[in-house]
Amino acid sequence: MASSKSEYVFYAPVPTGPYNPQPQQNVVVLTHYRRTPDYCCRRSLRLYISITTSLLLLSAAAFFLYPSDPTVQLARISLNHVRINAAPKPTLDLSFSLTIRVRNRDFFSLNYDSLKVTVGYRARELGFVSSDGGRVRARASSYVNATLVIDGLEVLHDVFYLLEDLAKGVIPFDTDTEVDGSLGLLFFKIPIKARASCEVYVGTTNQTVVREDCYSKPTGPLPPNDEEQLQQAVANQPVSVGICGSDIAFQLYSKGIFTGPCSNSLDHAVLINGGGQWQMTVQHTSNVSPPSLPHSSPSVQARHKS
Repeated sequence: MASSKSEYVFYAPVPTGPYNPQPQQNVVVLTHYRRTPDYCCRRSLRLYISITTSLLLLSAAAFFLYPSDPTVQLARISLNHVRINAAPKPTLDLSFSLTIRVRNRDFFSLNYDSLKVTVGYRARELGFVSSDGGRVRARASSYVNATLVIDGLEVLHDVFYLLEDLAKGVIPFDTDTEVDGSLGLLFFKIPIKARASCEVYVGTTNQTVVREDCYSKPTGPLPPNDEEQLQQAVANQPVSVGICGSDIAFQLYSKGIFTGPCSNSLDHAVLINGGGQWQMTVQHTSNVSPPSLPHSSPSVQARHKS
């Protein structure tokens, strides 16, 4: 018979037997863990090592991946012919065969837009030959062949020097090689430039190259008040600067970098020659300020030896 809702029903748990044991509840109590001082030191040491390693890796990546200018070298030069015509005017016929080496030191490919080789005599340009451009693989070199032919060049201004060199049997020529291009770094194009100069001594008797002295040239003005870079530049070629020689600061100048004022009236040109010590030759000018030497920061330009 069904019971009503108000009727109380008693429930009792099922007794446990040998085949139905009651599960036991185990509680594990953990003691308070106190960190030793060595743990903090080891954690700080690991943090410092991680930061130092990251900085070293970033520095190494910047060192190897930072773009640098290529190197230009006159790998080979040969004289095809040289002839001096006395009548009706003193003229010069000259022909050179050149091989230029362009070396890419970076880990990215190099695209150079133009390669120009200029030949001069006594700091006077005689002629030039240029190339359209090319591509140099990463950490590789490329060779460019060129032929420079000069016919009937008037040398009236340098005829006395030319006669003197003919009497010696050796004619010195200046070659200046310049490369303009860009370096492909991911999606960026970084402009680069490289220059190299050589002094080529040609024997007039057997019409061969007797000796050649080559050196790299700076691609722009030297930074002001940087004596170390100035000494490196002077070690390769003479460096000329414009100064105001009438100023009292220059009259008290003795050595090192001239840090005195530079006015708009530059009346002296100072030519610095290397050779193991500071040697200066002061040449008086016509009190005209050269446009390439601003008064705020004098520019330093390389000049061929004459």
